[in-house]
Amino acid sequence: MQATSITVNDGTAAPVAITFTPEEVSPQRTVYVDRRKVARSLQPSIIVGFSAPNANRKTAKPTFGVIYPIEGLVNGVAAPVDVARYENGKFTVPESMTLQDRKHLFAFVVNGMQVPQIKAVMVDLEPIF
Repeated sequence: MQATSITVNDGTAAPVAITFTPEEVSPQRTVYVDRRKVARSLQPSIIVGFSAPNANRKTAKPTFGVIYPIEGLVNGVAAPVDVARYENGKFTVPESMTLQDRKHLFAFVVNGMQVPQIKAVMVDLEPIF
């Protein structure tokens, strides 16, 4: 499966489809980035991984994660002040994260797993190339 841009609904009351473009693509790890912010350090990411079974391990290991930078002002300039994550089935939610940002993170996780390319990794064990 080739890596192309994906769209994932955000967590607003009237969900907006956010485009995530591939930044890094390999069968082992694909990183999609929401490029609406100029600085890379402020751009949310969706990370999809895949490790195929091998002679020593008879299990496939698909992975899914979301990195969501928390924006604040540092010396009057927009900068990341913290980062929220979803990895290995666990959320990491900084105290500085607003309710709306928590809604976005949750939506990127739930809606991201429904994207056909990501679902194919998880369900069909078909890595992204």
